[in-house]
Amino acid sequence: MRLLDSRFYWWANRLSSYVLLSGLWLLCSSLIVTLFPATTAMFAVFRAWEDNPDDAFYLPFLARFRQHFAEDFVLGLLWLVVAALIVLNALLLPQVPPALRAGAFALLALGAVMYLVGSVFIFPLRVSTALGPWASTRAAVILGMTQLGTTALCLGVLTLAGVAFWFFPPSLLVSAGVAGHLIFRLCQRRLKRVFT
Repeated sequence: MRLLDSRFYWWANRLSSYVLLSGLWLLCSSLIVTLFPATTAMFAVFRAWEDNPDDAFYLPFLARFRQHFAEDFVLGLLWLVVAALIVLNALLLPQVPPALRAGAFALLALGAVMYLVGSVFIFPLRVSTALGPWASTRAAVILGMTQLGTTALCLGVLTLAGVAFWFFPPSLLVSAGVAGHLIFRLCQRRLKRVFT
């Protein structure tokens, strides 16, 4: 068997693609406000790999980043504003009168859960469907709430990547791509069942 046709070569090539893709993602998301367009572009690479596993990573990434930047940028800004509002409300919760605190906490918890579960499905939906930004946001929250097993698995993958980064920051060069691809595959499997 020739080296270029072996599984070892394929896995080494895929690992190098993950490292380079994660590096490109880090570069493009170095400004916090470009995190959403860069992450959507990274998921577009995973979508392209579904059709052609040997496809290059940079062409789909750059095409998605350039073509949908404005739309993804605005959606990302709104995503960041919602996250900031949830954190701000959590910080202000102790100042709410005790009689209203339980209701305010319940609303805050519901909003935080909806935000978290919507965050799992938003990127796979943005690259796998022709839904617009608002429709994909609604669909992401609905899917996240109704597909709790997939949501929990994806959050577990994201947590493991975060822990790896916490203890060994250079691991982000591999874990970002691998975790993103695992999340995409889990969500894509669920989307195929829901939409067929």
